Amino acid sequence: MRALISVTDKSGLEEFCRGLKKNGWVITATSGTAAYLKSKNIPADDTSALTGFAEMLGGRVKTLHPMVFGGILARAEDKADIKKFKLPLIDMVAVNFYKLKKGRNFEETIDIGGLALLRAAAKNYKRVICLCDPNDYKCVLEAVEKGRMDEKMRRSLAVKAFELCALYNKRIVDIMSPARREFPEYLSVSSKKIMNLRYGENPHQKAAFYSEKTFPGKILQGKPLSYNNILDIEAAILPVLRFSTPGCVIIKHTNPCGAAVSAKQEEAYKNALACDRVSAFGGIVSFNRKVSEKTAALVGKHFFEVVAAPNFDAGARKILAQKPKLILFKYHKWDSKKALRSALGGYLVQEAKFPKIKLREACGKLTKAERDDIAFGLNIAFSAASNASVIVKNGKTIGICPGQCSRIESVKIAIRKAIKVAGKRTKGMVLVSDGFFPFDDSIRAAASAGIKVVAAPAGSVKDKLIAAAAKKLGVKLAFIGNRLFRH
Repeated sequence: MRALISVTDKSGLEEFCRGLKKNGWVITATSGTAAYLKSKNIPADDTSALTGFAEMLGGRVKTLHPMVFGGILARAEDKADIKKFKLPLIDMVAVNFYKLKKGRNFEETIDIGGLALLRAAAKNYKRVICLCDPNDYKCVLEAVEKGRMDEKMRRSLAVKAFELCALYNKRIVDIMSPARREFPEYLSVSSKKIMNLRYGENPHQKAAFYSEKTFPGKILQGKPLSYNNILDIEAAILPVLRFSTPGCVIIKHTNPCGAAVSAKQEEAYKNALACDRVSAFGGIVSFNRKVSEKTAALVGKHFFEVVAAPNFDAGARKILAQKPKLILFKYHKWDSKKALRSALGGYLVQEAKFPKIKLREACGKLTKAERDDIAFGLNIAFSAASNASVIVKNGKTIGICPGQCSRIESVKIAIRKAIKVAGKRTKGMVLVSDGFFPFDDSIRAAASAGIKVVAAPAGSVKDKLIAAAAKKLGVKLAFIGNRLFRH
């Protein structure tokens, strides 16, 4: 039995190859892998022993030869050709690829022979064992030792190899594709499974998380993640990352129920929680700074599913460890240029970016504090399901209402929540909407609650009517560029 091995990642290779040799296998390897095995006192023939040719073109051509691919692709019914060409049968192929490196000489890091070897072995999986993942060495070696490598296992390894080839080719396209190709002619979605999830959107559904890259964080404690945890964690992290000062966002079912910024992290948390304590129960709380011991002491008094932050200091870890089921998620930034979701048996793809805010004063001159509150409120409104209305004051949310079918109903609910939090002290607060006002009823509702600043996208055929109503009611009105938000 012969194994052909050509790997960049040497993880577990020594133990695996020792096991093969112990079971009587002959090992043939490309130069780098052969040198590694020989340094571990594991005999390995160089591929040139099969091909009769030394590596050429600076190592670009090593295995692309009929004696290699004939030995992999040969079947039982090919006895005549095996004898005629004296093909050395290859019974196992273990390959992983060069790491793709962006830059001037990127093309030199593209693996050609490795993919060809893996595809050939996967094509002929009924005879050839195909290995592309060091994590599979142990189970394959056990099967080899027991002489029970069944077809189901062989086929599973082959499928994994084809999946890896697809992912690798997708990565090449992503690197080579010009930035101006926003929406390519062919969309390839190929990712590696990162983890199985506790359950799907509902407890009866199974689920898993996949990514083209590594997982952007680490679970420091708590239960395994669920499908909804993943969605809520992203919904919590994205808006808090857009704050330049210490901030906190609390999410429930992907919608914000509280947010605030403050020079002190613990104050940001307290202000965010005060917006809607009831909805925050069982939610996700996120921070854009390392969680301090003071903040952790406050967070620990309430029930949350997840606390997400760039890090946690030692004191915070000790306090939150008293809640062993609480998930602590230490995240780092990730690149999301496109957002993708399935629909109608296909995919919808759109840009995943936050718009630059451009305000036009339609009625009244805004102060810097009011502009800051509008920008703060828009961050939260943009993170909520439409129609969303957000009432803010001094860098904290006072009332939030996402996901209503009616714009006016959204405004009324946000006002009602703000009054519940602030009493009748809504005067001087800022109302932000993620969509334009089709009628002046929202302006009148805001004015009746004492709100003096309203911001909404331009684009309604009644923008002039809205502005006139605001002027009459003594409300400052700012229009946002009509291409920036939902209409």
